[in-house]
Amino acid sequence: MCSSQKNPTDYYSYGPICRKCPSDCMCNDLGCVFCPASSNRFVFGGKCECEDRFVEILGICVCVEPYYIDPITGHCVCMSQVNDTQYGWIRPHWTIPQGLCYKCPSGCSCEGGYCNSCAPSSLRTISVQPDRSGNECNTCIDFAE
Repeated sequence: MCSSQKNPTDYYSYGPICRKCPSDCMCNDLGCVFCPASSNRFVFGGKCECEDRFVEILGICVCVEPYYIDPITGHCVCMSQVNDTQYGWIRPHWTIPQGLCYKCPSGCSCEGGYCNSCAPSSLRTISVQPDRSGNECNTCIDFAE
């Protein structure tokens, strides 16, 4: 029995799962009903979810590498915006609708947010894939792929 039936402000039922209500959100017997913007969460179908690109660690939604929290917007964004020589960004397209942020692999060189060369010792090569706008996206991939 989920303890939400005894104390719905601390726990809530989500289908067969009993979840602890995040400390900065409000829950009742219907589930999660409200989370402030400062919690980096939103309510979806009675569940407290972390916002896009945030990861839940020990009950808190945090922004982890290769992302960082933009000090102006408070959003979790790709590090390639501040360091495009060590981080890359694959623009959204039909196979990756959210886009993909990555740390440039060891032995490879990034420029402008894209991987542009890989040393032979890195055992990687460049993969060129067209994105939605017809531009080329360069990313490092393992030779094994």
